[in-house]
Amino acid sequence: MEISTEIKALMNEQRLSEQTIKLFHEGLLKQAEESLKISEEIYKQGEISLIDYLDSQRTYNSILKDYQDSLYAWNVNKAALEKATGEEIK
Repeated sequence: MEISTEIKALMNEQRLSEQTIKLFHEGLLKQAEESLKISEEIYKQGEISLIDYLDSQRTYNSILKDYQDSLYAWNVNKAALEKATGEEIK
């Protein structure tokens, strides 16, 4: 059975999405959360400015958005693969 170019491309996109999500799970999310907590504590102690603290919140929120975008892309691609193959992908 020959796999169509469309399905090959979708499979490659799916693998890339999975690798990206794996990076988030392997530490990026935890690092971002820890960094935000540290910034909050340092801000409470008066060692950084409000602007610096808000910047750390912006960075954290940006990482969360990137993670959510990756999950969305994975799900959209999964649906496209299922449509192209006619089978449910687990």
